Formats: sequence, structure tokens, C-alpha cells
Amino acid sequence: MYLDRLAALISGGFLLAEGDEEQPGAGGTAAGDAGATEGAGEGNILAGGATDDGAGAAADENKSGWPEDWRERLANGDEAQLRNLKRYGSVDGLWKKNLNLEKALSDRSQHRAVPALAEDAKPEEVAAYRKAAGIPETPDGYGLAFPEEYKATDADKEVLGGFAQFMHERNQPPAAAKAAFEYLMTHTAQVREAQAEAAQQAVIENMAELRKTFTPTELRKNEAMAEDLLQRHFGGDHETLRAITEVMNLRLPNGVRVQDYAPFKRGLYDMAAAYATEGAMIAGDAAGGGGRSLDEEKKALLTKSATGRLTREEDTRLTQIYETLTAREARNQRTAA
Repeated sequence: MYLDRLAALISGGFLLAEGDEEQPGAGGTAAGDAGATEGAGEGNILAGGATDDGAGAAADENKSGWPEDWRERLANGDEAQLRNLKRYGSVDGLWKKNLNLEKALSDRSQHRAVPALAEDAKPEEVAAYRKAAGIPETPDGYGLAFPEEYKATDADKEVLGGFAQFMHERNQPPAAAKAAFEYLMTHTAQVREAQAEAAQQAVIENMAELRKTFTPTELRKNEAMAEDLLQRHFGGDHETLRAITEVMNLRLPNGVRVQDYAPFKRGLYDMAAAYATEGAMIAGDAAGGGGRSLDEEKKALLTKSATGRLTREEDTRLTQIYETLTAREARNQRTAA
């Protein structure tokens, strides 16, 4: 009987988990004997009778055939149970709480239905466990993927494959794999952002260090000579030039690229100046040569130095010209010999 079932649930404390149901309504009159009451009540509950509130509780109780003292009957003299029963406005409300509780217990039971997998489980036991837990047959079945806006590198894709394999080997359900991957992506994005900021700051610091040594004009000239050096010696060897470019694009531990590292640039500038051709030295009006030959430019700078003081840029330019002319003369001597 439903009354017996409800009484058992109440006495066992199962219907006390949530005590915020409807408040009891006003009293009503009893109808029929206990057997007739139970039969009528069962029909009403199975038909999905509505839960009552306030003053309408008594009328609905009478309509459904439940006696006015159904709470007292269920409590059977237990005052604590009676106080709890008075939280419900009708038997229908109490029964609906029972149905919700049964569903919750069923869901929990199904969740616990997957047995633990032994460490020495056989392949067929692992397969059965994965099927019961909803684990895909292969790592690809997790459906893990990078967001569309994420520019994944080949290394990123390799990490993703390894992560899915790791989760699959440990028999993790899809929900756990996706949650862990979401954390991994969030953490990776934060690390990348921090690294990008650090690298940008490192580039700024290296450029500031170069500007302490060279003026903007000198930097442009040195860059032109460095490019001339690479193209002149390696321009015809595309594989070698590509390898050199890849090395220059490598990042140091602080995130700055090799080609932006101030000590590397100074060394490259010195090498370029030592091997600079006359064409590289006189290229561009910004260097002060105005397209003149190095001999003409040297003569003009020496004339100015005899009558006045050279600027820092002019003094550096004169030094470069002397170095280039000396290197040219040495090459000419080697060729003549």
C-alpha cells in the first residue's frame, strides 16, 4: 500500500532531505474507511494529482479521498515525524517528493553501476569497462580539438595527440578528458601571453642597448651592410641562407630572437663592416655619402675635420670608410699575387 510505503520512507528519514515543500492546508472532513481511502488515494496519485497550497489543501484532500488526519496516521504517534509531515500541504506533494527521491537514487545507482577496473584487468574486461563508462574505443573518440581562433603549431598537435593517448590509456571518461583539456588550453594561453609580453620587453631592452652605441642612421647603415654580407656570400646558396635565417629566428630563453639580441647584432655589424663592399658602404644618402665613391667621401670628411669638428655620425662613417678601403686593398693584393 502507498501509505505503508510512505510511512517507511518517512520513518527511514528519506523524505527529510528537503523540507521546503508546501505548507499544510486547512482541515477537511474524512471520507470512507481506511481501505477505501487508500484505494482512492492510489488512483489519484497514479493519475498525477496536483500538489496543494494553503487554503486549497483541504478541499483537494477531500476531493482525492484522503482523510484530514493522514499526517497523524502516517506519523503513528511519532511527534518528530508529525512535525516533518506538516511541511507538506497534501499527500500528492509528499508522493511527488518520493518520486523525485527515487529518480535521484536511481541515477546515483546507475552512476555507481560501473565497477572499478582492476590493475591486472584482461583486455576483454577493459573493453567492457570502457563501454560501461562511455569511454571511446580510440583516443580520437574523445573529440578533443583546439578552438578555431587558436593557431596550433605542429608541436601543439603532437601534444594534443599525446594528451588524448594519455587519458585513454588511463581509462578516463570523456567528461574528465574534456575538463582536463580545457584546463590545459587555459593554462597554455596564459603562458603564451606571458611569454609574448616578456619577449616584447626583451626586444625593447635590446634595441635600447643598441641605441646607446649607434645613432638611427648608423643602425640603418649597419643593417644594410649586414644584409649585403649575407646575400653576397650566401644568396646563391638558398639552403644555407635558409638555415642561417632559421638560426637567427630562434628564440633565446628570455623569448627574444637571436637576430634581435644586441650582442649578436654588434658582432654581425663588425663582420659586415670588415667585409663590406664599396657599393654597400656608399649605398643611400642617409649614410652621408650621397652616392659618391669612398675615396671622394673620405676626402670630403678629412677636409671638414681639418677645418672643424666632425659629428659623431661623420666620425663613425670615416672609420668605416677606412676599414672598407683597407679591406679592398688587401683583396686587390691577394688577387694580384
